Amino acid sequence: MGAQGSHYIVILCMEGLTSLLKKFERKRKLYGIKVCRGVPPITHLFFYDDYFLFCRTTKNEVDTFHNILGDFESSLGLSVNLKKFEFILA
Repeated sequence: MGAQGSHYIVILCMEGLTSLLKKFERKRKLYGIKVCRGVPPITHLFFYDDYFLFCRTTKNEVDTFHNILGDFESSLGLSVNLKKFEFILA
């Protein structure tokens, strides 16, 4: 598969992760963060090779993210490299 095809695979995978995140938002198990009043909260930003996940600093919400990543790994047969994760508390 050429480079162009691999780009589409990444996009499809990230669409799957987006669906999982939205599912947990609807269940009110994931709230994300608000950047200002009057706008919806943000749970994620995806770029081609960088992914930013946002959550409140509660054990339940962090556990929810961990579960989502586990579901993502098992459904696609991919591995999330936790060594590349960086947590920033704000």
